[in-house]
Amino acid sequence: LVAGEARQLLAVARRLDAEDGARWLAAELAGEASVAGETIPFRVDRVSRLGDALVFTDFKIGAPGAGLDRRKAETRQKHLLAGVRTGTRLQGALYLAAAAPRPSVARYTFLRPDLDDELRHAELAAGEEAAAALAGSVAILATARRLGLHAPRLLEPGLDSEYAGCDRCEVAEACVRGDSGFRLRLERWHAAEQNRADRDEVDEALWQLWRLPTRDRERA
Repeated sequence: LVAGEARQLLAVARRLDAEDGARWLAAELAGEASVAGETIPFRVDRVSRLGDALVFTDFKIGAPGAGLDRRKAETRQKHLLAGVRTGTRLQGALYLAAAAPRPSVARYTFLRPDLDDELRHAELAAGEEAAAALAGSVAILATARRLGLHAPRLLEPGLDSEYAGCDRCEVAEACVRGDSGFRLRLERWHAAEQNRADRDEVDEALWQLWRLPTRDRERA
């Protein structure tokens, strides 16, 4: 069964390669990118060359989601950029940072056999916008890590829904998720912090970390 599923995915990948015409350079390549004073390691599924540009491809076996299922390529790129700004899709932007200043493209390729070919690729092009989005997110995340801030998110910044990542957390049973008292304290903290101009370093870093998912909306 597993072999049969793999053959279907490989058949899609081979067909896409034949249509693409890019020249393979490396597979499972480890690298690192320097962003906002941080050195961040990564591994990319494949690196190829198309014309003068490097193409970094990450293969996905599921269906595209979170805006990557839109028909227009420009809309898919817009959602990828939003993911970089909010710290949820840093992978492709890291590839671009490592390749700079050489022209490059980060590509997410979805191999699900029943997917419309029009939706198989979501691409992020190198440029100032992608670089700035990555630097902003990495600065917030790196500061939080330096200060040892690993606070449970529990609620989205709008306070109207539980953080979606909790559904996939492997240690949720050891968390205060679902604790109404803790959630109430979080809501009160949010209300107080919104108008504070004298936050210390830890408070400011925690506030920026918790508000990270809203960066794209606040920019707009």
